[in-house]
Amino acid sequence: MKKLLVVFILVFPVLTQAQNIQKAAEKYCHVTIGGKLFSKKLDVHIDYGTDSLAMEQKPKKEDEVLKGFTNITDVLNYMSEQGWKLVTSMATAANSATDTYHFFFRKEF
Repeated sequence: MKKLLVVFILVFPVLTQAQNIQKAAEKYCHVTIGGKLFSKKLDVHIDYGTDSLAMEQKPKKEDEVLKGFTNITDVLNYMSEQGWKLVTSMATAANSATDTYHFFFRKEF
């Protein structure tokens, strides 16, 4: 009986600790890319939602980096370098001068 009690005391903490392991959280972001009239630079906006976990992972100088893009491929490569995976994309046409592109990305934290 004492042996069973000792085994229980040694095994129980291991079993309870295994339940505290958290799964990786999957988060999404929305990238909107539009052209600026009479300019080669793109208007890029990244929406991480209201989740603070994705915002904490955001590079500190990201706003400055986003202002320098001149083509969509560079924006997609930037998101890939940050660890985001493309989920889907779509284009919307507001008028004949500027089209807006929407990209949805996913990342595990």
